[in-house]
Amino acid sequence: MKTIIQLNKLSKKDYKYAGGKATSLAILLKNNFNIPSGFVITTTAFDEFLSYNHLRAKINLELSRKSFEQMRWEELWDTSLRIKNMIIKGKVPPGLKKQVKEIIITKQSTPWAVRSSSIAEDSHASSFAGLHESYINVIGIHNLLEKIKLVWASLYSDGALMYRNELGLHLENMNMAVVIQEFMPGESSGICFSVNPLNYKQAIVEAVFGLNQALVDGDIDPYRWFINRKTGSIMNRKTSMITQKMVTARNGAELIKIKQSEDITPLKDSDVHRVYQICKRSENLFKIPQDMEWTQADKRIFVLQSRPITQQIKKENDQRPWYLSLKRTFTNLENLKKKIESELIPHLIKEAKELDNLDLTILTDKQLADEIEKRKKIVDKWEETYWKEFIPFAHGMRLFGSIYNERIKPEDPYEFMKLLKGQDLEAIKRNKRLKKISNLIDKIDQKTPINHRSKDKLNTEIDTFIEEFPEISIGIFSNEEMRTYIKKLAKQLKNSKKPNEENVSHLIQVFYDSVPNSERKYAVKIFEIGRASYQLRDNDNIYMGRLKHCLEKTMKEGIKRLKNKYQISLVNLNPIDISSLLKNPKHQIKQIKRKNLKKSEGKIKVSQIVGQPASNGIASGLARVIQEKKDLFNVKKGEILVIDAIDPSMTFVIPFCAGIIERRGGMLIHGAIIAREYDIPCITGIADATKIIQTGDYIHIDGDNGIVGIRPKIEK
Repeated sequence: MKTIIQLNKLSKKDYKYAGGKATSLAILLKNNFNIPSGFVITTTAFDEFLSYNHLRAKINLELSRKSFEQMRWEELWDTSLRIKNMIIKGKVPPGLKKQVKEIIITKQSTPWAVRSSSIAEDSHASSFAGLHESYINVIGIHNLLEKIKLVWASLYSDGALMYRNELGLHLENMNMAVVIQEFMPGESSGICFSVNPLNYKQAIVEAVFGLNQALVDGDIDPYRWFINRKTGSIMNRKTSMITQKMVTARNGAELIKIKQSEDITPLKDSDVHRVYQICKRSENLFKIPQDMEWTQADKRIFVLQSRPITQQIKKENDQRPWYLSLKRTFTNLENLKKKIESELIPHLIKEAKELDNLDLTILTDKQLADEIEKRKKIVDKWEETYWKEFIPFAHGMRLFGSIYNERIKPEDPYEFMKLLKGQDLEAIKRNKRLKKISNLIDKIDQKTPINHRSKDKLNTEIDTFIEEFPEISIGIFSNEEMRTYIKKLAKQLKNSKKPNEENVSHLIQVFYDSVPNSERKYAVKIFEIGRASYQLRDNDNIYMGRLKHCLEKTMKEGIKRLKNKYQISLVNLNPIDISSLLKNPKHQIKQIKRKNLKKSEGKIKVSQIVGQPASNGIASGLARVIQEKKDLFNVKKGEILVIDAIDPSMTFVIPFCAGIIERRGGMLIHGAIIAREYDIPCITGIADATKIIQTGDYIHIDGDNGIVGIRPKIEK
């Protein structure tokens, strides 16, 4: 099969090599629709690219590291990042490079649109809309070849991998064609649904000023017309005060502000009818309702894409819509950053402080019950905000990482994380304060006789520490117990690792130098968003931990009051049960029976396991397996921490650990972030880590390759 075919030479039988988008465009072109001229890079070219760079086996190895069903979204993104970086760094075979050059030799200054045309794309059963990358206003052979590679790489985007797995498609031999067309900088653009998915008697036309990308990305709310399918008349319209439009910029596009008069719309009513009639023609041609992308240039309507409207049955517990919503545009992230930094975080901190200042001992039982319910509602409200606002902002790191890798093409796909380190993380602040306590203890131990003023200073420092970082108590210890445990922890911090404060200014400058001067402002902003996202990824959980601590305090006070009234265990009661018992002693509660595992139970005998490398380095030591949060206070210096999932309230033990093994996976999880701050090897994504490994096993951890060696402890 040829590696390049002109669109006007393409036929329906070439679908296997040209993909859905290219084949649909070719059919429209042959039926006299206005289609920008162009050609398709076939799947044969992609196969040749993979073979030329010896990538197919490497990609399949990454895809087989762990079952997709067991992967969290962070792990899926990590897998995607590693594969995409392989493709971005790859070399375009000389033969393909020569063919592309010959086609555009007479059009060196012509801008092009470069878009995906996957084999699974644009079918009536599934839609890959938004999962693969597209690039517009691409000028010159070098830029064109680079964008072709980026489209190929998007075949392995996290969203595309998840969707293909959901559809049961084979991941090992995925393929991608690329459509390259002359770019049409339209005066207005939009989408038309020949059938409204919510009302089959209607069609919908949407339009914005300028290019379509802002509409597709969700940055601009479009004008919308509802059309009677039977008569073709406009039934209703939804206006929008559009203040921005997408226009061409150097090798791409940008949003600019516009002044809009209320009587000016992106389309006249006559043009709305033209767009609908074209979409209806496409529906008649393909014999299925169409979702058509269009642009208006020089008073002509050009079809950029036409695909079936998919009607998918929503599966129970389907996480895909939420997962894909995590991917945010630059504009969306900028707005989210402002909202989080200036509104949400200050409010969260303030609310936690106000709750923490209340003296619970003066409350009656009923007042305490009401306070528990109130705090439960507050925590639930912030949990919702966390998933809706904070988690999506983590895409700032992902976006910066993707852009950094596209520009720099580093050997290490995670090099960008070095640029994000060294931020003012709450966990690092807390650990530095703990180190200060450690130094005070060391001074006291060296003095003979003991200086009582120094001892008083130490106790004051510990009490201040408990007050400022209440999340460390994990809601299970009294203040007196906490003082003892903090002293124990602080002593182990002597000569422990300090946060790595490597100077990365040269890497930052290399990144800035990799973008044209016209895009420097954007590069600075995306770097700032990446750093803010990195910092918030850890800090938001600490702030949430402090809020939850306020709820735990009321629960602990409630349990304390109830203990003398009931001859049953109150350890596993939830907030509502505690509140109900305080109000009504006859309230019936369900006791949670916890299974006590024997030491041998659940043990899986394995000598070596493989996970995801999350922080480089090699270390050996005895394992400390964390089954409950209070086990953290038994961690000894030089041990390998083995845990299901680390949250920021637990990271105070990291400085004196030799390494970390975590069941939860990903480069963006808290354990991995703090491990990199301290240059401690870390491996994540090991299923059943706390069952496979036991406390006392001798562990060798290779954070460069994600390998854990296990030598079981000798039972006495």
